[in-house]
Amino acid sequence: MNTVDPNDSSFYQFASDLVSDQPAEALDAEIAGELAAIGIVKGKAFEPDARMRGCGRS
Repeated sequence: MNTVDPNDSSFYQFASDLVSDQPAEALDAEIAGELAAIGIVKGKAFEPDARMRGCGRS
């Protein structure tokens, strides 16, 4: 069993999947708000744009 979270951009998809799989009341309001600020919301698909994925950096 791997208990280490990813340490690259795939972490955000991991977090989105976790939020989607848990009951809404599993997250406290502060954490839910921080995740919502980056587009991770229960019931919504997480669709990061190129900027969020880190593509096209100079």
